[in-house]
Amino acid sequence: MVLVNARAAEVPDRPRMGYDGVVMASLRIGTCSWKYPSWKGHVYSRASGIDYLEEYARQYDTVEIDQWFWSLFGESKVSLPKPETAAGYVDSVGSDFTFTVKVPNSITLTHFYKSAGYRDDRPNPYFLSVSLFEDFLAALGPMVP
Repeated sequence: MVLVNARAAEVPDRPRMGYDGVVMASLRIGTCSWKYPSWKGHVYSRASGIDYLEEYARQYDTVEIDQWFWSLFGESKVSLPKPETAAGYVDSVGSDFTFTVKVPNSITLTHFYKSAGYRDDRPNPYFLSVSLFEDFLAALGPMVP
């Protein structure tokens, strides 16, 4: 995973209080994703028509972005995040917010999923591709201070 703190340079270091008042210097608790309409009344003001991430960030200071993990759609189709999407996420949260981003499966899988219709253990040609990883990091550019 790639850990990115949106606008981290603007945030002074401060201790975080954890269970029974124990100082948690770097532990953050959040969720995997943030768009759950069923959280209406608990995390969100309404089930629709809102910026889910903005309202989520009022109660939590970190979230895992797993939507970009699912990126391998065949031997010649890889999907990476769009920089404007990453920028929109940063604009929805405060300067103390941290995103944890799963590295796309197009980079981390050694072989294609058999559920993708391959009968053999077909190698993933993008496995640990440095150039694809660099493209992924460039797409996350708006999230880096």
